[in-house]
Amino acid sequence: MKPLLIISLFLSQACLAQESLMQLGQTVAWHSANAKNRAISIQEELQKADQYFNSWMGVQPEYQLYVLSPEDWKKYAHPQIIYGMPHYNGKGQLIVAAEDNIFWKRNTPSLDRLSQESAKQMKETYGNPPSLMSAFDLLAIHELGHVYQQKAGMVKQRNWLNELLCNILLHTYLAENHKERIPNILVFAKSNIEAFPPDRLKYTALKDFDEKYNELGTQHPDNYGWYQCQFHAKAGDIYDSIGEEGVKKLWNTLLSLKTLLPDEELNQVLYSVHPGLEKVLKEW
Repeated sequence: MKPLLIISLFLSQACLAQESLMQLGQTVAWHSANAKNRAISIQEELQKADQYFNSWMGVQPEYQLYVLSPEDWKKYAHPQIIYGMPHYNGKGQLIVAAEDNIFWKRNTPSLDRLSQESAKQMKETYGNPPSLMSAFDLLAIHELGHVYQQKAGMVKQRNWLNELLCNILLHTYLAENHKERIPNILVFAKSNIEAFPPDRLKYTALKDFDEKYNELGTQHPDNYGWYQCQFHAKAGDIYDSIGEEGVKKLWNTLLSLKTLLPDEELNQVLYSVHPGLEKVLKEW
């Protein structure tokens, strides 16, 4: 997710990272004392994704990875974002959790609410009991997508489109480089949608996601996560419909838009990229 409420205290604290966090070798990655191995794993994947995106976007953004314990999260992460929710602060810092946590556990689909096949996939992908660490580690690549959007100067047409595009980029990277890892993110997304208790959803419409973006991210993180699971699932459908070349066309088309478009005009632009987009987006 992109920055919600950037405040001067947060920025001043983040600038002190070198004083209290450990640097990962000569890379632009910082980690809490207990998180070196996690930082290595996530940073290596980020570097591969960065090379892949750069190869066809022609953009070279600068970023730093922060892999934080709960204690360090309080110092360097956004002060209103719950521990465990990956985010990009708009200043080149990708922030992810170093440990399994209550937020992940609370949003792990209950196996007894899933179909037999979905429960089987959850256990095969994340263990039994399931741990979503492998899914949330991949979300650093989603946040890298926001860095590319910012560096390229892409106009944010809608909050939902900004987030959906980053999910499409994540899925495309996996599909083109690590197909075997697609279940790590997609099984969680689809199972979450299947089993999420309706009474925990305050908002469900795309319009609500746009208008309540800050509120969702800071006050209703589980509801925000449900939206992201919807976007992840749709990202897979979109990639299946338009392929890598279609994703490149989508990126370039959105990059070419220099002003905010009204809904109907924006929809026509999206549908012009590939007929598959219209079907997926209309099924929200």
